[in-house]
Amino acid sequence: MANKGGDKPPPGLTGVQLLASSGASCAVLSPAGTVTCWGDQAKNGTVVPPGLTGVTAIDVSYGFHVCAVDGSGKVVCWGDNAGGKATPPVGLAPAKAVALADGYSCVSLVAGGTVDCWGKNAIYPFSPPTGLAGVTALSAGLFHTCALKDDGSVVCWGGDNSMGEITVPAGLTDVVAIKSSYYSNCALKRSGELVCWGDPTTATVPPGFIPAGQKAIQLATTDTTDTCVTLSSGVITCFGPDASTYPPPTC
Repeated sequence: MANKGGDKPPPGLTGVQLLASSGASCAVLSPAGTVTCWGDQAKNGTVVPPGLTGVTAIDVSYGFHVCAVDGSGKVVCWGDNAGGKATPPVGLAPAKAVALADGYSCVSLVAGGTVDCWGKNAIYPFSPPTGLAGVTALSAGLFHTCALKDDGSVVCWGGDNSMGEITVPAGLTDVVAIKSSYYSNCALKRSGELVCWGDPTTATVPPGFIPAGQKAIQLATTDTTDTCVTLSSGVITCFGPDASTYPPPTC
């Protein structure tokens, strides 16, 4: 789950299997994989294209556009289309993962796990590194993107790296989940360890954040500040500037 902010969901919303949010929020509902969106109406980010079903991946950008992958691997985007970020390339091969930054969109393709990006960013490069393949998951911050590869390694690109957001910690391996926020990233390792890097105000894991004898089993980040994990005990715990203001529930 990527949780980047958003507003309160509509009453009676049930069957949520995927959730992504920024200025707007979108939920993929079971069993048909339909999408419902709510929140900020800017650029029509909450107006879901009719007939969209079987969605297996979705993301919402800080720049009010949304992209989803349907059951056939087709990428469908809507909302703000500045620079063509909500217009997938003609003939785009079937995709399995999607991540959206402010001015561009990236997907990981089913065949080979290569990455394709489109849109426009006049300041920072957004094209993936040459030869990048084997990608199983993607996550994007404001101007940067990170990819999780099938060997458990992480590759990041874009932005200006002023906060070290694309400098992956040396020796980081065995990663099972990756989440990015504005200028930072966190990786969840198979061991349940959490490793974060980038903006030190949002990427510094407090000592003892994961209690002894427990491990993190799920990972989520907000748009600018906080990181949350679900512990093996079922408790959700967060750190960051706003974590104490909005305490999470106990599962």
